[in-house]
Parts: sequence; C-alpha cells; structure tokens
Amino acid sequence: MRSPLLQLAILSSAATGAQVYADIVVMQNGDRITGEINQIWGNDLSVEPEYADEFVVELDKVAHIESDREFELTLDDGRVVTARLPGSGEDGRQTVIYDGETRSVAVTELTQIQEVDAYFDWESHIDWSSSVSQGNTESTIARVTGDATVELGDHRHIATLVVADEEVGGVKAKDQDFVTYTYNWLFGERWFLGAGASYETDPIRQLEHRRIVGAGLGMDIWNFYDRLMSFEFGLGSLDESLAGVAETNSVAYWKFRFSYEFGNPDLELFHNHQVTSYLSGRDNLFAKSNTGLRYDITDLFYLTMSLIVDYESDPAPGAQSEDSTWAVGAGFEF
Repeated sequence: MRSPLLQLAILSSAATGAQVYADIVVMQNGDRITGEINQIWGNDLSVEPEYADEFVVELDKVAHIESDREFELTLDDGRVVTARLPGSGEDGRQTVIYDGETRSVAVTELTQIQEVDAYFDWESHIDWSSSVSQGNTESTIARVTGDATVELGDHRHIATLVVADEEVGGVKAKDQDFVTYTYNWLFGERWFLGAGASYETDPIRQLEHRRIVGAGLGMDIWNFYDRLMSFEFGLGSLDESLAGVAETNSVAYWKFRFSYEFGNPDLELFHNHQVTSYLSGRDNLFAKSNTGLRYDITDLFYLTMSLIVDYESDPAPGAQSEDSTWAVGAGFEF
C-alpha cells in the first residue's frame, strides 16, 4: 500500500507533466482546445490534442492562446525571436512576451509561429500544360514543371524540374529536359551559403548536355508565409557538349526567387530566374526565367499562367538566341 505522501507526489508529477505540454486555444465562441500547438502559418493554426491527430483551425476564429512554452515568432521586419503566449490581457487581446517586454496584440497578427528548433518544413508544386491544334498545321505542346523546397533546421534543399516537348507538323520542335538541385546552409538570420548542380539536354538546339556545379553566397530578403524574396551569387564549373564540341569552362551565376500572395490569398505572383556567364572559353551568357500567376481553386489544386524565357547570347549555329513560351495549365501544391 502506497503512503499518502507517495500518492500525492505521483499525482503532482502527473499534473505538472500535463501542464508542461498542454497549450490551450480559446476560440471566439468559447470553445477550448487543449493540446500542443505545432505552428501558425498565415491564417492556419495547427494544434494536436491528445485525443486526435493534428488538425487546423482558422486563426481569425481564435480569441487567444494560453501556453507556458516558448515559440519562434517571426516579426514583420524578418527577425525571429523567442516568445511566450501566456493568454489574454485586460484589453482582451493576446499577450506576447519577447525581448524582456510584454506586448498586447491582436491574435491575427501572429501569422508565423513555430516550435523552437522546428526541424522540418516543405512545399512543392507540379504544373502541367498541354495544347493540341489541328488545321493547316497540326501541333502538340506538352510541358511539365515542378519544384520542391525542404527545410531541415538550418538546412534548405531546393529542386526544380522542367520537361518540355513540342511537335509541329509531325516534326519535333522542342525536346528539353532541365533539372537542378540547390543546398543552402543558413548561418545567420538571413544569410546562407549555397551549393548546387544542374543538368540540361536540348537536342533541338544541338545541346547534347550541359552540367554545372557551383557554390556561392545568398540572402533571404523576405521569408514569410505570404512572400519570399531570395538571391544567390557564386562561381562554378561548366561541362557541356554543344553542336558536337565539348568544353569545360568556369562560370559565374546569379539566382533570384520571388513569390507574393496578394490581399486575396487565392492569388500568387511568382518569378524565378538564373543568369550564368562564362568566365573562360567562349564568350557566352545564358539565362532562364519563369514568371507567372497561380490561382487557387482548392487547398491542393490551382490554375496557372506563366511566361518561360530561355536566352543564350551565343547559341549553336542555326538556333535562335531567345525562346519564349506562354504556358497556361493547372497544378498541384502539397
């Protein structure tokens, strides 16, 4: 038989453990959800109660949050601070404590909160566009583009893929494959070291292959739930076979990524480009860009329209310097 003191110690320990891990989300209608808040991203608050799997509630339906835990809060200026959310103040607004000060804010201002040392986050898109025309000249166009970003703590992995095929009058007019991989190590609040590789083939432009490996320095100007702006510049080595001539050259490159969600959260503007200039060998510069809009139909499905531009200052004999394509299609985000 346990002594009363031992039973009291066990009960106290259990109660203390429950309090340590329990966050409380108080809804505007008075409901209280007890569990663990995993993150707030935009208007989505992810909470995981003991009795169910993680689910999402809309932040603008939340009255306030009560928690003894520490979270990483991203401020409007891009700084990331460690903050606590102890509940509501006398004015009924959310109390937030960070940098040794206590502030009162509307809960809807807390649009980017994660657990301290949050380890994993990811986002990806797959876009598909196709068209068929018949008449004096039959043509078929098919294009698949994809991108994925995975963040593991201070490590970020970015991959992109382009597959484009076109036939006009039964003759192959485009046969392009392009894949890239980029690694970022975020060593400061906004700065990162980057390294990556790319591979491209385009037999129609007499490009048997083009391989690039390089490393550089970059910066996140914005990295918010609704907007991103990032650049990287660096040096690398290029190995290519163009029109039957194989070369290995040194290059310098510039990468830029941008996305912005308008006041309407269903509409997103994006622009990505990379410019690569030869430092040795032939005098050449090539650039690739993708600029467009995505309109969300559901949380997973969207319509997209974009302008894809390939430019090369010194193309193979008979090939044009610029190749521009308007692509209208659909995509998935997951």
